[in-house]
Amino acid sequence: MPQAKPRDVINERFPLGPGTFAIEASEGRWKPFPHLILIIEFLMYMVAGRFNRLMVFCPPRHGKSWLISKYFLTWFLGSFPDLRIILATHRASFSAKWGRISKQLLEKYGKKLFVKEALTEDGERILLKNEVELDKSSNAAYRWDIQGHDGGLFTGGIGTGLLGEGMHGGIIDDPTKGFTKANRKSHQQELNDWYYTEFKTRADTDLSTGKPPWICYIAQRLNRKDLAGQILYGLTEEDPGEPHIDARDALKILRSGGTIPNGTWVVLNLPALAEENDLLDRAPGEALCKQIKNEEELHQIKREMGSFRFEALYQGTPREREGKIFKSIWFKDEHGNLLEDLFVVGSELKVKNEIRYWDAASSGEEGDKTASLKSTYDKQSKHLIFKGPLVNYPYTAKGVVDKFYQISNDEPNAQAIFEQEPGSGTKLLVARLRQDKRLKQRKKIRLDKVTESKADRSFDLEVLCEDHRVRFDKESLTKKDVETIINQWIEFTGEEGGEDHIVDVSTGSARWWLRPRRKVRV
Repeated sequence: MPQAKPRDVINERFPLGPGTFAIEASEGRWKPFPHLILIIEFLMYMVAGRFNRLMVFCPPRHGKSWLISKYFLTWFLGSFPDLRIILATHRASFSAKWGRISKQLLEKYGKKLFVKEALTEDGERILLKNEVELDKSSNAAYRWDIQGHDGGLFTGGIGTGLLGEGMHGGIIDDPTKGFTKANRKSHQQELNDWYYTEFKTRADTDLSTGKPPWICYIAQRLNRKDLAGQILYGLTEEDPGEPHIDARDALKILRSGGTIPNGTWVVLNLPALAEENDLLDRAPGEALCKQIKNEEELHQIKREMGSFRFEALYQGTPREREGKIFKSIWFKDEHGNLLEDLFVVGSELKVKNEIRYWDAASSGEEGDKTASLKSTYDKQSKHLIFKGPLVNYPYTAKGVVDKFYQISNDEPNAQAIFEQEPGSGTKLLVARLRQDKRLKQRKKIRLDKVTESKADRSFDLEVLCEDHRVRFDKESLTKKDVETIINQWIEFTGEEGGEDHIVDVSTGSARWWLRPRRKVRV
């Protein structure tokens, strides 16, 4: 350890930790909310070598990335300039953004806000300023080094090759973007391959202190097989996952001076709405940070995205879809009768835009049913209203053309949309319709190309149904029609196959109204 004279000792108020550094470097804009202070406590135990694996699950926009991928990362490299970090996110360019930000922070504060320990001639342990500068010969956003030291940063995306790179600390920040990608088995395998063969193999022990390399994983949960789920519980049933301990139990050990075995993950879940025995001593249902999102705002988000996605994204507790997606209680009373408030009078609605969504079984074989429903969306009440007539019949390809012509004459202003699944003949059918001279005067026909699973495609309609924002026009749909529609919804499990053609046109209609979409004209 270097020696120094007492006059070199820094002010006692000089920032020592990532929280104080964040306040100083942000000029007071960063706020030390209780959940962030708790994260910092775990980070400091980790840096001290008391454990070396940390997972933090936190709702969107609650400061986890700003704290860890920005301020903690910069503070660590400024405080330990001979050590290296690898930062990975879902995309290389997004990771480089954090690399650029931390580089700029070091350029601005490298000579001001960092300290190192030293011994005086009398053997007294003191703190000195630790002036840090970037190596000008290696300062790209995705990779930069510290002048006169061995430390620095490398950033990359999931799948980025890391051959030749080493790390004393690794940060994985939201490795997957979105529910759809998280549900793809190919992406789940990609995550598994990358983590175990690339990222994890880059870890190096700090030979000067003997401290093991640490990994900090921060994310909002997406499903049971996201990377966090794979690490904790394994990708397959044969894989038991890695050892882990709940943050509450870990905190008791760490605060009493103990350590946690290397390789054991400390799992800190910070739900948006508190549950029983909350680690921050919140009352059940209390918001994580009211200054960011209060209870009313969080419940509104839950209504908008549905409980299934909210439990994963905001509560950190993803669950498997089990059984039926659409619940009978959303549509029927205790006697099995349809709820009266499901019905509206279509002619009294003030909305004008309408679509008719088609799922055409156009293989030319009889047996598969063609389905179609008309719908409109009331932006004021945020209700999706289905209208008739309901098409539900095993037409041949010619029969679909004839039925489409008949419907089009009755609904000249309704936008026609056909669902196009990979490998289907729908595009050829629509081309045939466009060439039909009887249809020259109607609106352009659109294709809705779908690549997601049927379960994923049902999310928007599921949210609307759970929040009781679906209605049926009793002037154009009979009670029997509505029972047919709802009964098929209730029997739908999300699995491929089965009788789900009405589900397809219903979920397609909901997606079309609610999601930003790429419209394909043919």
